[in-house]
Amino acid sequence: MENQYEVNLQSILKDVSKKGWLINLYMLVFQYFSTIYLTLLNPYSSAYIQMIKILWIPLQIIYIMVVWSLFKCFVSDPGRVPKHWQMFFGQQGRNRYCLLCHNYKPDRCNHCFECKRCVLNMDHHSFWIKNCVGYYNSKFYLLFWFYINLSATFSLIVVSLQIYPKIMNLFYRDDKQEIQNQSNLPTLLLLLYLFVIAVLTLKSLIVRIKLAITNQTIISQLDQRGQQDGQRFQYDIRYKFNQSFIVKENWFQVMGTNPWLWPFPIYGQSGRPKGDGINWQRNQN
Repeated sequence: MENQYEVNLQSILKDVSKKGWLINLYMLVFQYFSTIYLTLLNPYSSAYIQMIKILWIPLQIIYIMVVWSLFKCFVSDPGRVPKHWQMFFGQQGRNRYCLLCHNYKPDRCNHCFECKRCVLNMDHHSFWIKNCVGYYNSKFYLLFWFYINLSATFSLIVVSLQIYPKIMNLFYRDDKQEIQNQSNLPTLLLLLYLFVIAVLTLKSLIVRIKLAITNQTIISQLDQRGQQDGQRFQYDIRYKFNQSFIVKENWFQVMGTNPWLWPFPIYGQSGRPKGDGINWQRNQN
């Protein structure tokens, strides 16, 4: 019975992982249209709050950036190993060979069983975007979490402004009646939902920023933890990657070298990541 339960649970988790990107889209669409309806289109909305109308244009821009970043995460190649690539004489590190791709692979490159190929500087395979997070799309993935958090926070502010006068009226009325307006309950539920999303996405955003400025990936973090436990993983610990190589340089490596392009999910000719995803500066301590 327990085995059957475990099999069913694994099947459910596998199905969710395959459809995670759809769940992501559904949540985004729900968040956007719920915010728009309950604050601007709902006939019971507090339309007299001019601040909501002022925030209308920034709200649209933020959601456009969310969709743009998500689209780039969907379609961008995280990074492929060049065909017939192999280590040259004198290069540091171990000569690593992928038995599945039948090709040599550089440091920090790992095989993804979902994408069925090796990915440069692989971070992880994200079911939220149905794609790997690697060297050439880490920026888009970071921007996705930034804008999804910003959209939830901004929507939270807009919805709070809509419900705030009603709550204040209840506290300052002589007969403190319970909230009975039919528009209040959905608004309060949306408020709670947006708060939860804002907190969760902020946590993910902080993780992505920390990984970017320390020149790490989720896989490299797991490797380090394993080495601390006395286990050996894919690369030789005698050649540690330089993870203290100036925060700015690490940031350039993810976000590109043109600061004007950092807010946008594009690279352009002047904003490509610093490096090539194959050669990495190392500490030999």
